[in-house]
Amino acid sequence: MKIKSLIPLITIIITLGVITAKAQETRTMTFDAATSLMLQEFQAMLVEEDGEIKVSVRMGNSDEPGDKLEQGDFVIMMNGKRTKTIAELRELYESLAKDEEIKIGVRRGEQRFILRKKKGDAPEGGPRMVMRMDMEGDGERPTIIPELGLLLSDNNDNVTIQRVLEPLLPEEFKEFDLSGFSISSINNEKPTDAENAKLLIDAVENGSDLALVFSKPDDEISITIKKPKSKGNFNFSTDG
Repeated sequence: MKIKSLIPLITIIITLGVITAKAQETRTMTFDAATSLMLQEFQAMLVEEDGEIKVSVRMGNSDEPGDKLEQGDFVIMMNGKRTKTIAELRELYESLAKDEEIKIGVRRGEQRFILRKKKGDAPEGGPRMVMRMDMEGDGERPTIIPELGLLLSDNNDNVTIQRVLEPLLPEEFKEFDLSGFSISSINNEKPTDAENAKLLIDAVENGSDLALVFSKPDDEISITIKKPKSKGNFNFSTDG
């Protein structure tokens, strides 16, 4: 089965008005992963448009106190470096450690100002990211490990990483190119197939040690991390 495309979907919960503060509306919006970035700290979905980075959607309560991004704002820099593409902005964002300060330069009409947040300081109950995979052809669906941002398949008795899902990849994995590697060990146990690999990972509690060995015929990478929570959900559509 061949993957045609990988598109992040953002499910947004919006609070409606002051009088009906408990009422909520759920909307699903679709963005291209290559040209969009969700900054949960600022409760905003950014898109690349005509050579600029624009706030496409502002999530959360619009009546909350303090300065915040608004729909239609433009992000022109991060931590003192000018950015014109989502790829540049994502690289700057991912270079920051948790709790490090994020400073974004914003253009709103004729105004210019700076907004600050700590990385990882996202409100509870914020938007959820869903990955949709459009498939074509027959065959078994690949196995997804959302906590690790990996798409697995079975290949000649090996559990092979078919694809890396960049938006969901843990920070510890980002320095490695894991595409094409096999998972040869999960907490010192060899997975028998992709589904078994998922079961072994699911059995580890969030925050507990997760030791993984990735291998190729001429290379091996050993990584131990604290098992993260999943950043997103997934659904499939098949074009036969």
